[in-house]
Amino acid sequence: MTHRRNGTMHSRTATMATDQRVNDDATSFVLDDRSIGARLDAFRAYCQRLPFQEAQDKDAQEKIIGTWAQVLLGVDAGTWDPKWEENETLGRQVEQARQKAEQAWAVERQRLTELYETPQQADQRLPAERAFLLALMGLLETPRALLNALPAQYRALYYRQMLALKPRAAQADRVTVHFTLADGVRELVLPAGLRLDAGHDSAGNAVQYALEQPMTVNAARLTDMRWVVRDPLVRTGCRARVVYDEEAGIVWPSEGVRLFEAAPVKTEKATQLEADQAVMSGRIVGSPVLAVAGGQRSWTVTFKEAPRSAIKAELSIGQRWVELQCDVSQQSTENEQKKKTFSLGPQAGAPTPASDLDGLQSATPLLRLTSESGKSVPEVTCLAVSVKGAVNVQCATDDGTALSNGGLPFGERADKGRAVNLISPEWWRLGSKLTHITVKPTWVGLPQMSLNDWYGPDSTQSTSNWLKLDANLHVDLKNGKTLDQLATHPSGSLAQRVTNGSQVVKQIAADEGYPHKPASNAFFTVQASIARCQQGEVQLRGEALPLFGGGEAPEPKPWTIALDAANLPLVAAHTLVPDNDDPAAWPWRVRIELQQSFLHAEYDAHLRTPAQTIVLETQHAITTQVPCLQDVEGQKVPKLVAVDVPGESGKVPMPAMENHTETIRTPMPVMVPKAQWRAPYVPQWSGLQVDYDAVDTEVTQQVITPFGYAPTDERALFAGAQLYLGIKGIEAGQWLTLHWQLHSPGALELQWQYLAPGERWQRLPVADGTDGLSMSGQWSVDWPSDASSTSTSLPAGRMWLRASVQTLPARDRKQLWVPALPWLSGWVTNAAQATRATGLFTQALKPGSVTQALDAPAGLQSVQQPWPSAGGQAAETQAQFDARIARRLRHRDRGLNNQDLQTLLHEQYPQIRELAVLPPTHDEKGALQQTIAIMPELALSDSEDRLRPGLSAAHLSQMQAWLKARTSPWLTLKCVNPDYVVVSVNWEADYQPGLSRTVGHARVQAALQAAFVPWASKGDDGSLQVMGRAITHGAVRDVLRSVSEVAEVKAVRLNGDNNTNFVVLPGQVAVLTCVPLEYEGLTIAWVGPKQNDQQPYYRDVTMVGNGQKRATLRVTVPMQALELHDKPINTKAEVELVDLDTGLILPSQQNDTGLRVQGKQLEQAASTLDMQHYAVPKCSTSNPKATTCQLDVVAGERACGVYRLGAVVKLKDVTLHSAQAEQFVTLNVHAVTLSDNGSSSSELSGARDAATATKQ
Repeated sequence: MTHRRNGTMHSRTATMATDQRVNDDATSFVLDDRSIGARLDAFRAYCQRLPFQEAQDKDAQEKIIGTWAQVLLGVDAGTWDPKWEENETLGRQVEQARQKAEQAWAVERQRLTELYETPQQADQRLPAERAFLLALMGLLETPRALLNALPAQYRALYYRQMLALKPRAAQADRVTVHFTLADGVRELVLPAGLRLDAGHDSAGNAVQYALEQPMTVNAARLTDMRWVVRDPLVRTGCRARVVYDEEAGIVWPSEGVRLFEAAPVKTEKATQLEADQAVMSGRIVGSPVLAVAGGQRSWTVTFKEAPRSAIKAELSIGQRWVELQCDVSQQSTENEQKKKTFSLGPQAGAPTPASDLDGLQSATPLLRLTSESGKSVPEVTCLAVSVKGAVNVQCATDDGTALSNGGLPFGERADKGRAVNLISPEWWRLGSKLTHITVKPTWVGLPQMSLNDWYGPDSTQSTSNWLKLDANLHVDLKNGKTLDQLATHPSGSLAQRVTNGSQVVKQIAADEGYPHKPASNAFFTVQASIARCQQGEVQLRGEALPLFGGGEAPEPKPWTIALDAANLPLVAAHTLVPDNDDPAAWPWRVRIELQQSFLHAEYDAHLRTPAQTIVLETQHAITTQVPCLQDVEGQKVPKLVAVDVPGESGKVPMPAMENHTETIRTPMPVMVPKAQWRAPYVPQWSGLQVDYDAVDTEVTQQVITPFGYAPTDERALFAGAQLYLGIKGIEAGQWLTLHWQLHSPGALELQWQYLAPGERWQRLPVADGTDGLSMSGQWSVDWPSDASSTSTSLPAGRMWLRASVQTLPARDRKQLWVPALPWLSGWVTNAAQATRATGLFTQALKPGSVTQALDAPAGLQSVQQPWPSAGGQAAETQAQFDARIARRLRHRDRGLNNQDLQTLLHEQYPQIRELAVLPPTHDEKGALQQTIAIMPELALSDSEDRLRPGLSAAHLSQMQAWLKARTSPWLTLKCVNPDYVVVSVNWEADYQPGLSRTVGHARVQAALQAAFVPWASKGDDGSLQVMGRAITHGAVRDVLRSVSEVAEVKAVRLNGDNNTNFVVLPGQVAVLTCVPLEYEGLTIAWVGPKQNDQQPYYRDVTMVGNGQKRATLRVTVPMQALELHDKPINTKAEVELVDLDTGLILPSQQNDTGLRVQGKQLEQAASTLDMQHYAVPKCSTSNPKATTCQLDVVAGERACGVYRLGAVVKLKDVTLHSAQAEQFVTLNVHAVTLSDNGSSSSELSGARDAATATKQ
């Protein structure tokens, strides 16, 4: 592995050296660029090999006495020995001789060079042969100059004459300008070529730009920008964001915004308007049946089809939404599943019409029905209300006596025909929607027995022989004797003398009570009717209704009155309620009339009836002594007899006496007690509960849209993302020109529409100079005549455009820092392009340089230049021209080898910092596959991470296609971003006295970043190669030693290892991360499924929050925290996971609202996720000084969103947070949603959204 890497690096280094040499040659093309010293060295070396011979006579042999170098340069300086060029080791004497010769020549060479360059230094002591040598060198300067001019002349002939090539001329730059009209000017046409003043250049010359084409300026301006995006990381499935709203005071972000991107997380500003909001799916229902002032209210909503998710209901009360309680009873049948019942307590207040409640205006209260899962809420077909204990019910008798607080509903005698009248403002408004009214009086003084008994006979007189008399013939119903048993009284009593008791008993009748007494408790009834005031008619409603029921004591019966066919008038919501407490004065009322009298007349007649008197005859015998009569001469005369009389001497004649018995009959009148009837019940109530039901099958309803309300539900047609633009100031037929300033990774397939009356979106053809927002440019459209500014689905007062993207591009799972959506820096309306008209381009024009138009027509108020100029290029110098043509002649616009591929890409894309042609491979069919790793400069990079510059897939494909057109058709070419590998480094070092550890650490970190991550700085010139560059301990030590604040370097660790260097493969770039010493060994990563017996680790994972799926985290914890703790760390007891955005520790107990940790254990724990759920691979390092802890993370059913998790290690004196060492992981939790058929879905839906990278 090391050998191949080194070979590749050497090859790449040689290639770069060759390129540099080519550039130098193209710049000078000097055939002889030797200095005078180099030419003297060459002259000496040549002369050293020419022997100098001395001839004694013409016949004698020449004698070699030295070399010509010794003659011309001096004996010592010109000395040369052939042995010096032999590879064998020289002897000591020979080596000393060679060194002596070199030293002598160095002195002589320096002397000759100085005299040649500065002849005025000559002192006339130079030997003649050396003076001749310098003169000869001077004479050769002319042919040398002519020879060096030959390449330039040849190039000029070849390039310009034969190839007809010439240096590139300066290319004028262009600026985007924005024009503003004066007040009152409707439209203004600006001609092409209109000069714009841009001030002066550095030389004082006027700089002017000219309009490229004529344009029409109007008062159009963009006032709003907002979007809606499908996002599985939002509970409702969609999120919306208002980026710019002129009316609401939401300003455009100064740095720009990434279109359709999730807003950055701001927990302290989560309620700001410009933050992301979950898109609510639902309906707004309006109906008179919602206007129920009080009581226990229940509304039953009937949908066209069964809802596919839970429904939340809220009612407008006091300009706010009040949530209703949902009935969660089981619904088995299909019809029952279409109905949802919501209730509101009696203390919750009265629903009120909406007055600018979330932008709503209504004449009736509103019911907001929303889906918690974001699914569409079906159409409402019926809305029914059931009110228990209605308020504001006016109740009065026929004479106008109010009964709201109780009283006698049918008067003091409750005669037949007496009635109670009821009316309520709510009933009056509901009219024909009112279906039932139920009246429940609270009766006072109801008999504790059945009404039959109450109105029945006197219990003491209910039988035929009920009268009882005592011995004196006094009525004694308790202890007396009946008439036929009076003889049983004691002898001699008056009662015992009665002789006609058996005859008189027949005169005593049993009491039967009231003649028309109720047969049952349901005897008394009322008849309900609708009484109309003006017509004077009474419309009966149903059968008579009993007041009471029950078998024993009477039980109150409710009076349910059906009104579904009463044809009651429906009153408009704005109609004033009649101001009269008497229901009889209202247009109509409910009349409840008593159908039977409560028998007061019979009671009165009974009271007026006289009591019955009976006569009992009594007889008894009386014996007395009467004179005894005798018949004398036909006359009765007393009979005398002599009797002895005391005190008399003789008998004295006395009348004879005899006993005489006589029977006496005496009539005895007895008054029979009158039957004691119970007084008739007088109906009286202490209160009245009125219930009623109403049904509305013609409700008004609107569908909740992301920014308003619409009459129809277009959610099924909703694209992956929708961009909304609000426009003001434009009229029909005018031309809207909009310039987009973009930095885009690729094009989007946009479909443009405008909002027409009736909330209809109509197709809009546009002239798109941005090519689907893939580059900065102008976008224009002829404004339609039927564009609407009175919308309910979007804020009113402006006209709206909509751009729909069916599917948003997704980020690469392995490189989430490379976005897939364009960055919008800003925009201007009434924009035009102007080209430099004076002078040549030298540098880009700064923003704000163009301030006015020369010879501006009347009505033009201002000209603004919001961005710097672009597209300008300085004229090509001769050196640049020669270098470019030389490279072109080398590769001839063909990629035949690795050097050609690199040169071609660098020429076409000068902002490529570095690239590497990776070793080729072959596919299954044997075709050659060539991969090129491209590292762009920050200006060309699409990445959001300065440490990881990269290009989007679209830009890589463009490079690949461009290069593919210049290579072999049998070559499979692929352009990729470098693989960035994180290398953590920490060190132990002593700093200079008086320098704090914090300052020293910052200085060292800055030096390491400059040495190993140079591309992240703005001043990077690209000279330092970083691709495939290994990071070694020695290199890090060298950097630390170069820092003046470092006194001594004690230790250096790479990824926790102080011995092994970090190997970087071709196509990889090491990203150095400085980790505090105490965090060495603290890492966190997701454990992915094994592949090829290898255990991969990742930074990012996606799962569904259903409480079942789990992902496994691997946390490595140092056994000992250096410089903080001298005791081992107990990983099992002191490691916890924390949500970095909230700062809360993840609980271990069961919960449905968020994440939980399932089992803190050190053994292997398997994840339940597939490979497709993981992203951003992390390199795994083995640290012998760290222990491993594995935790399972489970997302509850209510969890949803992006979570950044870190590890917390609690020590005795300090707590270590892994995020301090940039060690954290990301968990994307998708909400559990219902599919279109209503079934639960646990699969991932859609592409990963950019919210992940935004939070990171």
